[in-house]
Amino acid sequence: MFHIDTHETLRDDLLTAVAKNGFALKYASDTLRNDPEVVLTAVAQNGHALKHASETLRNDRDFVLRAVATNGYALACASETFHNDREVVLAAVVNDGEALECAHMTLRNDVGIVFAAVTQNGFAMAYASETLRNDREVVLAAVTQNGYALRCALETFRNDREVVLAAVGSDGEALKYAHTALLADHRILSTAVNETRTALDFIPRGLRAQYTRAGPVQTRLLFKYMAVPFNLPDDVVVSHIVPKCHCI
Repeated sequence: MFHIDTHETLRDDLLTAVAKNGFALKYASDTLRNDPEVVLTAVAQNGHALKHASETLRNDRDFVLRAVATNGYALACASETFHNDREVVLAAVVNDGEALECAHMTLRNDVGIVFAAVTQNGFAMAYASETLRNDREVVLAAVTQNGYALRCALETFRNDREVVLAAVGSDGEALKYAHTALLADHRILSTAVNETRTALDFIPRGLRAQYTRAGPVQTRLLFKYMAVPFNLPDDVVVSHIVPKCHCI
């Protein structure tokens, strides 16, 4: 006579379910909500699933470290104690920079934590302390990772040429957040347009025409699908082809 292990069957079914939707953990038995493998599988799918784990696991530092390393935003649902635990928070922001939002204010003022966060996701700068949002190196790291993070920068840095140049080099549309004083800077404008042609929308109308011509990169893309290989040197492209190409 066959013996069916009901617990194992339910556990396997739950593992399949939480892998697809972490919140399925909410409907598990107390025993399975205290099962590290089941909970980690749920957390990997949705960090907020940690709130449905047993209190025992949510208070287990080693387990929480594993959870936030799997999904940084699980920090939001970990016991409050861990929001001020440097090692736990660092593991969380390395996985997901925006987990900095869940850190204790003391750690939002920790330069090592904040650098790790903005290096992973530039938008994490929005959750740093005011002191570190005023730190030029932090801002540079943030906009280099994601140029659009310039929208989170203080006004001073939107008028900082090096910061804005780094931002538009990462995402040309960050030009939208540059100070008006920099919207006549040729290098900034050309860098933005070279990164994405949609940056043209943020260039003053009076200057826009000179940036509607295609550069070597865009021109090469135009000729990418030509039957004859396009192997001209850049100086020839700039001198003879670019002047004939408009609004690409």
